[in-house]
Amino acid sequence: MIAKYQTLFSLRAAACLLPIVTCSALAQSFPTRPVRLIVPFSAGGGSDITARAIGHKLSERWGQQVIVENRLGAAGNIGAEVVARAAPDGYTLLVITATHSVNAALHTRMTYDLTTDLTPLSQVTSLPYVVMVHPSLPVKSIKEFVALARQRTEGLTYGSSGIGSLGHLSGALLTSLTGAHLLYIPYKGGAASVADVIGGQINFTFSAILHAQHARSGKLRALAVTTLKRSAVMPQIPTMIEAGIPGYDINQWNGILGPKGLPAPLAARISNDINDTLKLPDVKERLASDGSEAVGTTGPAFAEMLRTEIAKWQKVGRQAGIKIE
Repeated sequence: MIAKYQTLFSLRAAACLLPIVTCSALAQSFPTRPVRLIVPFSAGGGSDITARAIGHKLSERWGQQVIVENRLGAAGNIGAEVVARAAPDGYTLLVITATHSVNAALHTRMTYDLTTDLTPLSQVTSLPYVVMVHPSLPVKSIKEFVALARQRTEGLTYGSSGIGSLGHLSGALLTSLTGAHLLYIPYKGGAASVADVIGGQINFTFSAILHAQHARSGKLRALAVTTLKRSAVMPQIPTMIEAGIPGYDINQWNGILGPKGLPAPLAARISNDINDTLKLPDVKERLASDGSEAVGTTGPAFAEMLRTEIAKWQKVGRQAGIKIE
């Protein structure tokens, strides 16, 4: 009788272990066909550069082509929904930016849930904004800038690529932390707002680091970067916190996710392979072409970062009265 129960227990234990063994075997053999890496923005932008740099190395590592596919629309939500609805087999992956955490926080009609319909794999890059002002503005530091913005009841004008964009919220966060009077003007793109600061039509902008050449040429004045760490591109420029704005942290990061339900062994395999590519010197150099720095995190760490980012933008949005239909 004891032998009978021991046999039954062994069979049940084996049955419980079978899915784990199967998933581990699938992870080890992955991939056996091409992998799609969805970029929900246009070719040539920061997320596209990131995807192609990582995808090229993954193709070499995996012996299968990684096809970068640009699926534009709805501030990145169309491409994200494609992956959220894909089979959880690792063959459809997604590159997202900080914009997606803003979408999750502020959009009232989302067709997917960033925190439950996708599997975070790695935060792959970090990218600061730079506070750029017109040289005629009589400020040379963030403290002087904030003091001037408090004095001007009509506000200092700034622009970025649309209502609810990360550039828009960068100003809203600065207002909430300092009481600065800032007047937001939406543009069709970040480059257009930079051009209008240079032309004197608006006072300042939160610029991508790739526009640093305008500060070096004297067309603009750089006051601070928005991330917790200084940028390797502009190491002489302080962070907002160093410049006297406690709690200010805005990062235009990129990350990679898969669909919901991606088996844990497969998710760990893909995450590790992504992070290994980020350590390669030529990948770091390629990412640095737009001011990005390679990061590489575990999936759970990236998931926690997403929750923190969404909560932050929900708070800023409530304080500023920003909602996106």
